[in-house]
Amino acid sequence: MAKEPNPREQWNNCNFKYAYIWTKKARIPMLKKEMNFVMKFITSNTKKVLDVGCGTGRVLDEYCNQGKDFEIYGIDIAEKMVEICNKKRRECSNIKDIRVCDISKEIVPYDINFDMISAIRMFKYNKNWRQILEKLIARCSRGGIVVFTIPNRRSINRLAGLANIILRKDNNYYIYRSSYTELKKVCDNLNYQVTEISSFSKIPDFFYDFSENKVFSSAILCCERLLEFLFGKIMFGKELFIAVKKR
Repeated sequence: MAKEPNPREQWNNCNFKYAYIWTKKARIPMLKKEMNFVMKFITSNTKKVLDVGCGTGRVLDEYCNQGKDFEIYGIDIAEKMVEICNKKRRECSNIKDIRVCDISKEIVPYDINFDMISAIRMFKYNKNWRQILEKLIARCSRGGIVVFTIPNRRSINRLAGLANIILRKDNNYYIYRSSYTELKKVCDNLNYQVTEISSFSKIPDFFYDFSENKVFSSAILCCERLLEFLFGKIMFGKELFIAVKKR
């Protein structure tokens, strides 16, 4: 039976191992699509950005690679992850500060407003993700954007949950999910403007775990394109990507 997660313990234990899953051949094109979604909300008016649940720094690296003059901040629940990301400050002068923070229980530890806040693949570990979204919106400047993700309750990946439990140890932790309909309702109730909702993959995760082979990776990506053609981006997608604007 799934147990309530202890994210700090989990992420302190995995640290660099988490980054390894994104080196799988079939995951790399999906990662690029996901990052393109996040980065499209960086504009010439963006002055301060915050990455929540920064992990080993995937999103921070993309921010640094934009070559634009804006300040970058980050928070993560795990001390080890913050330690890893703080080393990036030596290579990217845009990174101003990275701090340890359990955003599910604490407030954002910066007394400034941000033009953009990203929270990628971290809401799913928090039962109170709606309250976290409220906290993040509260730290946005007027017209600021929060980009976040949450697993789709109506995904093929969830239907393949039994196989995931067998093959993926991290499924010992409960994952919180939502749906397109629920997200729209939550944002409407909170008076947030939904700018965009999308998803980039539908095939269950465990297929990607074996995607080191070039032929197998190509087959997975072909299947993804076919499924997107048949059902569109959102339907049956694994992870929903949402951008909301503070009115």
